[in-house]
Amino acid sequence: MSKEYEKLTFADDVSNNLLDFFNLILTGKGNTPLSKEIEKEVEKAKINEEWRMEYISLYMKYAEKFAEGREIGLAEGFINGCNSIVDIVLALRSGTTKEELLKQGYDTETIEQALKIK
Repeated sequence: MSKEYEKLTFADDVSNNLLDFFNLILTGKGNTPLSKEIEKEVEKAKINEEWRMEYISLYMKYAEKFAEGREIGLAEGFINGCNSIVDIVLALRSGTTKEELLKQGYDTETIEQALKIK
């Protein structure tokens, strides 16, 4: 059994079935009749072709949404970066110093890029 719950006892109001279920989750192996039944049902689910296809379809949808989200995040990051540079250039043109910009939370690299544009 895993160290996370080895120390638990009946005094902790944790039954053998629950401890064995944790062991089943962590190791894939159980010892009680309940966990053996769960193992059997999991194996049946793994070979169920309909469920397998549903899982694959769902996985593909999640992967697609993840890729879309990543693209959106990168685009937003690019836009925010451009906006920061524009803000810094405008601030520099109005007399704000590099030190003041650093105090405002702008990073050195972005300030240096803006200084090249100024």
